[in-house]
Amino acid sequence: HAANDIVRYHAAVLLFEGFPYQDPSFLREEMDACLQKQFDAFSMLLEDLAPTVRVVAVHGICKILSMYWELLPVDTIRKCLLKCFELVHDISSYTIRVAVIDGLLLVLENHLSHLILKPLLPQLAPFIHDKQEKVRVAVARLLVRVKSIRHMHFYDIVSIDECFRRLVLDKAKPSVAKPLTELFMNSYFPQGASGSSQVARTLSLIEKYPTASLVFYRNVYQFASVGSVCKLVVLLFKCLSEDIEEPIIVTACDVMLALLESIQAPLYKDRRYAECVAFLSSEISPSHLVAVFQSAKPIVISRLWHIIANLPPNNQEDLLFHALTQLEKLNETSSKVYLAGILNALRRWGQLPTFLDTLVESFQSQTDIMDPALVIACLEVLFGSEMTIQWSDDDGPLVSTVTQLADALTRQWPHLDVNVLPRLARILFSIALQRAIPHAKALVAEYKKGPMQENSVVFPFLDFVPPQVLMDMVHNTTTSSTKKKRKQSQVNPELVLELLPVLLDTSWICSTQLFEPSSMTFMVDMVSLAHENSTIATQFLAMLWTNPCISKDADSQEFVATTTVDLLRVVLLEESSLWLLEFIMKRGISKRAFWRHVLSAMTVNSSIVTHLQLSSWKPLMDAAIEKAALDNDVSLLSKLVESIPEAQEAAKAWTSRQTRANLDLLPSSVLNILEN
Repeated sequence: HAANDIVRYHAAVLLFEGFPYQDPSFLREEMDACLQKQFDAFSMLLEDLAPTVRVVAVHGICKILSMYWELLPVDTIRKCLLKCFELVHDISSYTIRVAVIDGLLLVLENHLSHLILKPLLPQLAPFIHDKQEKVRVAVARLLVRVKSIRHMHFYDIVSIDECFRRLVLDKAKPSVAKPLTELFMNSYFPQGASGSSQVARTLSLIEKYPTASLVFYRNVYQFASVGSVCKLVVLLFKCLSEDIEEPIIVTACDVMLALLESIQAPLYKDRRYAECVAFLSSEISPSHLVAVFQSAKPIVISRLWHIIANLPPNNQEDLLFHALTQLEKLNETSSKVYLAGILNALRRWGQLPTFLDTLVESFQSQTDIMDPALVIACLEVLFGSEMTIQWSDDDGPLVSTVTQLADALTRQWPHLDVNVLPRLARILFSIALQRAIPHAKALVAEYKKGPMQENSVVFPFLDFVPPQVLMDMVHNTTTSSTKKKRKQSQVNPELVLELLPVLLDTSWICSTQLFEPSSMTFMVDMVSLAHENSTIATQFLAMLWTNPCISKDADSQEFVATTTVDLLRVVLLEESSLWLLEFIMKRGISKRAFWRHVLSAMTVNSSIVTHLQLSSWKPLMDAAIEKAALDNDVSLLSKLVESIPEAQEAAKAWTSRQTRANLDLLPSSVLNILEN
């Protein structure tokens, strides 16, 4: 009954650790009364206001139920279990939900509890989708334990459909995916089953739960031997030539790839598995692969190359010519999956740098070995947004070769079709970013998640130099892509809009280091572009005012302020661009500073505001007046009211909507401007 939570917590720990407290000299009635007092204390602790105390109570009671089930009164058992199942719905603290589920796992160790718990456990079904990962982990562990108990079935607690659904949702959470995979091992990967039985089970799972099957077989290596995984790969490979529905056979290829990727490390780095490597080499030989190439559908072949990339490289010489032949037959419209598979196989064999070297030589010698559009498609796979090849620390020569190829494309871009330039621009930006810092894409995504602290300093891209070719593409193309010689200093509006995403991404990086001359030069060029296009101006301002990593030095902040006032004049000209002002106002990112710039733009270009439709600018005008009033900015508010007649009416209207108590908080100088 202590008032302090910590005291009650430690008292509860002592109570459960020493249970049952009894005196050998007690008579039976006294002993029963002493035990009843302890049972009453259990109930009291389960209802304690402190979550930590309730957690201790749940753990302690479940341990006692597990150890002394047959000695406890039936009424006490019933009350404790009902209270635990009530607490599992406690939303105040997820630790209590975890404690209840883990506690029930402990109670199940006593076989006498099974008959009572069997009808109660289905109440836990919703918690397989609890928002807290630890709760989902606890439920998954409980299901695994139930699976081992005779006359109890885990699917009576959580349906198979829901288990597979959670497996897919938590495919990146091993703590959840692993126990859920274990649930289905005997059903879909039984050890010792015949080959035909194993294939039938696998195809059945693929047909019923195609997405979940990929996650399941990606995790089976944790419960099965490397040899059994290799055996299943071979069995599935032999099915590729059979008459099976296309969706099933395609997913079967993906399952083969998942199986091979899951055992890459032990298979090729541990000598104990040399026999498994030899088994794969003999059962999936080049002759077998060629036979599949000749009979399978293109969608299967495209995935087959990804599988080949993960097979033992013993037979690469026999497949290299076939890979290069297939690559030459592709074009820019070919499947990216197909292209990525061949490139991945070449990289695994160490032949990709050699292949790309030939492309560099072809550009330098002006010979058409491969369509430039296909070369760009190859680079998109390697460095683009749909990057499918995972780079390792040993890929230095490959990166160097790709860099040379990018330089060659940079020199040759004026001779390329204008329609491929946006894709080329994205590639050149990605390569420049890759040069600056490893894992740059993931780093940018992390920085874009949310605002940084005010004192945070971010200089991760100091080696990044914005590709000058991006601006060259903008300024040296015309609307006609058929002309051999493009006119200088003319801007193609359609091309600029297609280039806008990569231009904004480059601007995002440059804005984090405006103190770098190359970054500032690029940003100045972007401002010039924005003057000519309100869409660019709007998007550019949105980037500046939502970038949490913007440079914090005085010169950089001055550039942001000047640019904002400058480009707001362009934004205010277009009603379609006014969403930026509303966007900033709702986001609340440095909005007071931003609205000061809005006021400056309005006063400098008062004629712009007066020409806009009342319905479009009035809400923004009201917000601007409010910000100026709350900031006590007499000078700017005065200029606004004097230069824009409509602002006077808006100011009076805003004042009339305020309570007298709020108006009394404003300085008299501000009130005079608003009311007169």
